[in-house]
Amino acid sequence: MVTRLDSGEWEFRTFVPLAAFVEILGTFTGWHDEPLAMLPDGSGWWTARLQLPPGEHEFQYRIDGRAWQADYAAHGVRLARHGAWLSRLNVPKIAAVVPAAVAAA
Repeated sequence: MVTRLDSGEWEFRTFVPLAAFVEILGTFTGWHDEPLAMLPDGSGWWTARLQLPPGEHEFQYRIDGRAWQADYAAHGVRLARHGAWLSRLNVPKIAAVVPAAVAAA
């Protein structure tokens, strides 16, 4: 599951209780260029937080360096040409807040 936090970061969580290592690979990591390691919480959940630029992103979780898993609780999935499901995430542009004094001028 993916959640936008009040800090503006995005939190990725997946439940893989028997995994030794879980990472996120996606458009925002250059896929294989800079995978993001997730941290275990000891109860089977793995978590990572990061800032993401606005736009449409795709990603998957890689478990123990070999198994790939889509996140069906993200903003949807897409079937890739090679037959794997890719998770989708839409990061909206956040409108800048204009102070009332500036807007009234």
